[in-house]
Amino acid sequence: MPGALITILVPVDLPVVTTRVCAAACALAKLIDSRLVFPHVIQPPVSPPQSSQDS
Repeated sequence: MPGALITILVPVDLPVVTTRVCAAACALAKLIDSRLVFPHVIQPPVSPPQSSQDS
């Protein structure tokens, strides 16, 4: 699609895999003339359930 703006979203979280994922995403972006966005993905903390005795 000539002239189309294509954005590739590359969520990353693990440093061991991130290098290979970023290299592959960069190669693809160059091939199809697109841009990359790298959001850092983390799991939100989970609060322990409150017991009825805590109130």
